[in-house]
Amino acid sequence: MTKTTLLKAKIAIVCLVLISFCAHSQNCEVDNPSLKGNYTGDCKKNKAHGKGKAMGIDSYEGDFRNGLPDGQGTYTWSNKSVFTGKYVKGLKEGKGTMTFKMEGRQDSVVEGFWKKDIYIGEHEKPWEVHSKTGSIRDI
Repeated sequence: MTKTTLLKAKIAIVCLVLISFCAHSQNCEVDNPSLKGNYTGDCKKNKAHGKGKAMGIDSYEGDFRNGLPDGQGTYTWSNKSVFTGKYVKGLKEGKGTMTFKMEGRQDSVVEGFWKKDIYIGEHEKPWEVHSKTGSIRDI
């Protein structure tokens, strides 16, 4: 084999590897506008899906589903405030901890439960029914 033929074979192998890599790589999208920018992690149908990290204006590291935070994760806003907990379709849902960064003061920490991105309190159910009767009576 001549040097020229060997060089052409090496170039061909490198080209095939690059083409194969490009064909199998996916361009994963994150649907939250504040997280668009750089994403590393698992993909499904060109959307962030599985474990990953997205960095845009804000950042999020954790579980994704269909391009949105979904499952356990940590979201950090550009002002350095942080929420660690559960997400469903990009919204805070369930138990979590929100840390508000206060410039020049001690951080404010709120622990409890969220429903559709709204804090509902320290307890998931603020009251509970212990028994039901068909009538009301004096005690």
